Amino acid sequence: MSDEEKVITQEELQEEAAEKLTEEQEQLAQDMAIPAELAQHLVLNDPEFGQLVASMLASRQLYAMCMYELDMLCDKKDFTGDDYKDLELSGDVEESHIPMLKEVLINSAAVQAQQPFDEKLLFNGFVQTVFPWMQKVVVEHNKMQEEANKKEFEEMNAKRIVTPLKLGVQWFPESVTNTGSEIQRGKPVLLVGLESAVRWVIDKITEAALEEGSNVNQTLRLNSGGKPKHSSPKVWYVSKDDWENVANTNTEFGRMYARNVADNLIDPVDLLIVDDLRHATPSHEFSSMHFTANEGQKKLKKWADQLGCLLIGCVGLGRDLQPNELNRPEFETLRVHNILRAVEARKLPQVNGEEVKYEITVGTCKFGEVAESELEEYAPKKIITP
Repeated sequence: MSDEEKVITQEELQEEAAEKLTEEQEQLAQDMAIPAELAQHLVLNDPEFGQLVASMLASRQLYAMCMYELDMLCDKKDFTGDDYKDLELSGDVEESHIPMLKEVLINSAAVQAQQPFDEKLLFNGFVQTVFPWMQKVVVEHNKMQEEANKKEFEEMNAKRIVTPLKLGVQWFPESVTNTGSEIQRGKPVLLVGLESAVRWVIDKITEAALEEGSNVNQTLRLNSGGKPKHSSPKVWYVSKDDWENVANTNTEFGRMYARNVADNLIDPVDLLIVDDLRHATPSHEFSSMHFTANEGQKKLKKWADQLGCLLIGCVGLGRDLQPNELNRPEFETLRVHNILRAVEARKLPQVNGEEVKYEITVGTCKFGEVAESELEEYAPKKIITP
C-alpha cells in the first residue's frame, strides 16, 4: 500500500481534531486579550459603561429572583384544590405537569420580550409594577429564609447540646457504658485543689478541647491571670479585670458577654472555664470558700444552660487538700449540684538525678505528670515588699 493510500486511524483523527481545537482556542484567547483589557478599563473608569454593566447585572439577578419566586409559587399552589376546581381543562393536573407549566410560562415571557417595545413604557412598568412587586417579594423571601435558617440552627443546636464532650479526663472511672471520659453538659464540674495543679489541669483541658474529636468547637475561658497559652480562635480568653464579680447579679454575665465575648466567637460556646470562682462574686471576710464558690457556680450555671455548654469552675487553694476533705459536710451542697473533683499533686520518686516530677490526679484517676519547674510556673506570684 502506497503512502497516498495509507488509512488514517480513528485515534489519529481525534488527535488532529484536538490539535486544531487547541490552536483555535489559543487564537481566540489572543484575539480576546485586547477587548477584555478595554472592557475592564471602561467598567472601572467610564461611569456610563459602569452603570450599563451594573444594570445588566441587576437584570440578570432580577431574572434569577423571578425564577426562584416561580418555584415558590408552584410549590405553594394546589392546582388540584378547590381554588382551581372551576377550570375547564382537558384533563386533570398531575405532578408531572408542573415542570411543563414552568417551561410554558418562561417561554411565553421570552417570546414577548423579543417583540419591539417602548422604553418609556418599560420604565413606567418598572416603577409602577416591578418595583412594588420586588419590594413585596423580597420581604417574603427574607422572612422565609430567616425562618429556614432559624429552624436549621435550632436543629443543629439541639444536636450540639446533647453531644458529650471528650476532654481527656476520667470523670467517671466507675462507668461501664463508656470509658468514663465523656461528659454531658447538664451538670457543672467543680475542680478544687492546690492552685498550681488546678491551673495546670485546666490548661491541659483547654488543649484537649482543641483536639479533633473533643466535640468542642468553641471554648470561653475566664482567665484569672497569666498569659494565655493558646492563640487559636477556638479559645477566647477574658481577662480578670473584665469578668471579676461577673456572678454578682443574674444579669452581669450577660453584659460582660455582650461587651467582651459575643463578637469574638467563631461558633457557639461548648465549654466555659472559670479559672477561679472566688473572683466571680464579691468576697467578704465572713464568707467561706464553699459559700463563695457555690454562689458563683449557681449563677454561671444558668448562663451555661442558655449557651448550651459545659461549665467547669475552679477553686485553687494555697495548700494541698487534706485526705477526704471534699467529703466533709461543708462540701455537701457543692457535691449535690456539681461534679466535684479533687485535684492533687503527688511528688514522684526522683530517678537517676532527673528533675523532680509530680503526678497530677483528678478525682481518683491519674491525669498526667508534670515537671516541678513547670508546675512552679503555675503557682501564684507573691508580691515582695520591702
